[in-house]
Amino acid sequence: MFRHLLTPDWTPGCSLPQLSLEAMEARAKGPIRALVIDVDRTLLPRRSAELPPAAEHWLREVGARVPIHLFSNNPSRRRIGGVSDRLGLPY
Repeated sequence: MFRHLLTPDWTPGCSLPQLSLEAMEARAKGPIRALVIDVDRTLLPRRSAELPPAAEHWLREVGARVPIHLFSNNPSRRRIGGVSDRLGLPY
């Protein structure tokens, strides 16, 4: 029923820290009201719990402008919780 909401219809051709909020808004044809961002293999590299500095910078910059909610299908609360705690973002 809601699966289409989680299926990408755009591949920007760059990594998340290289993607501007303006580019996303241009694609959306309007302001972005909130972002739900997957943690595993989007923010955190495989088998790592360390948030890359570029990803952290991007999250702080974009998060100052729009609400961000972290998402993961990984059952490890420690993994997503570490990112959540560091940035003060809900998950």
